[in-house]
Amino acid sequence: MIGIPPPRIYVLPRQRIAWVWIGKSGCTSILHLLSELNGLRPGAGDASAIPEWSPELVIHDHRVHGLMKFEHVSASVRRAAATSPGWWRFAVVRAPHSRFLSAWLDKVFLRAPGTPHLWEAAEDVLTADGRIDVTASFSRFVDEFARSPMRFLADRHFAPQHTSLARDIVADLEVIPLSQFARVPARLASHTGRACEARRFNESLDVDPVRIYDPTTVAVVTDTYRGDIGLDPAEPVPAPAAGNNVVLTSLETDCVHKLRAASRRIRQLARLAILPGLAVRLQRLLGRR
Repeated sequence: MIGIPPPRIYVLPRQRIAWVWIGKSGCTSILHLLSELNGLRPGAGDASAIPEWSPELVIHDHRVHGLMKFEHVSASVRRAAATSPGWWRFAVVRAPHSRFLSAWLDKVFLRAPGTPHLWEAAEDVLTADGRIDVTASFSRFVDEFARSPMRFLADRHFAPQHTSLARDIVADLEVIPLSQFARVPARLASHTGRACEARRFNESLDVDPVRIYDPTTVAVVTDTYRGDIGLDPAEPVPAPAAGNNVVLTSLETDCVHKLRAASRRIRQLARLAILPGLAVRLQRLLGRR
């Protein structure tokens, strides 16, 4: 599909593992697991300047996790990773409705530092006393999504999962639903002979989909991600909203505003940290001419 990001595959040749990356499907936890298996040093992320909420999330910096992408390894390693026996090839997938809600909460509603191109879609619906109505704000976002879907589907956190599974590239891909995530560290341990313990990172706000999805939002997400329906049978399509809207308290609303301000400041600090390095590299380039 035009505009949809191509599959992203990470390869660990020594461990004979190929992982197909799927955003908002446990990818931070998996990055930590694989990086530690690959020899990640304690404190490796201390020098990272990428804008993230926490030290644990800088694992998304390629200079920290150190994993190699499929297209960056040799042809012989690519062939082995794609088809050779003895390799474990896997992906973790998520029910599309919970994944879509999680992506909105993290990347749009809370305005995660790494996705400023999505912030403009975070227009809040407020109550008369200035509190954020989360259900109505989500509905407003879905209206915007329906008008310009490719604006969001081009981002890996919103891209359809079934188009990212790289089944035409890697053979014998084991697809694990997020509801069965415990299979990942267990499978890694049996495959590598090393103990593996998964930790949870980057969890979104605990918002019940039953209280936030209305008939329109259910229909839009179902239609957009039809190819992803059933990827995690443990999470059925949510029924339309039951009960009152999810409305934040005044304190919670104030916390959201402060978190968004912190995100803007994180990006400013990241730019300030990166600029000196860019200046040095530019001087070196100019000096070679």
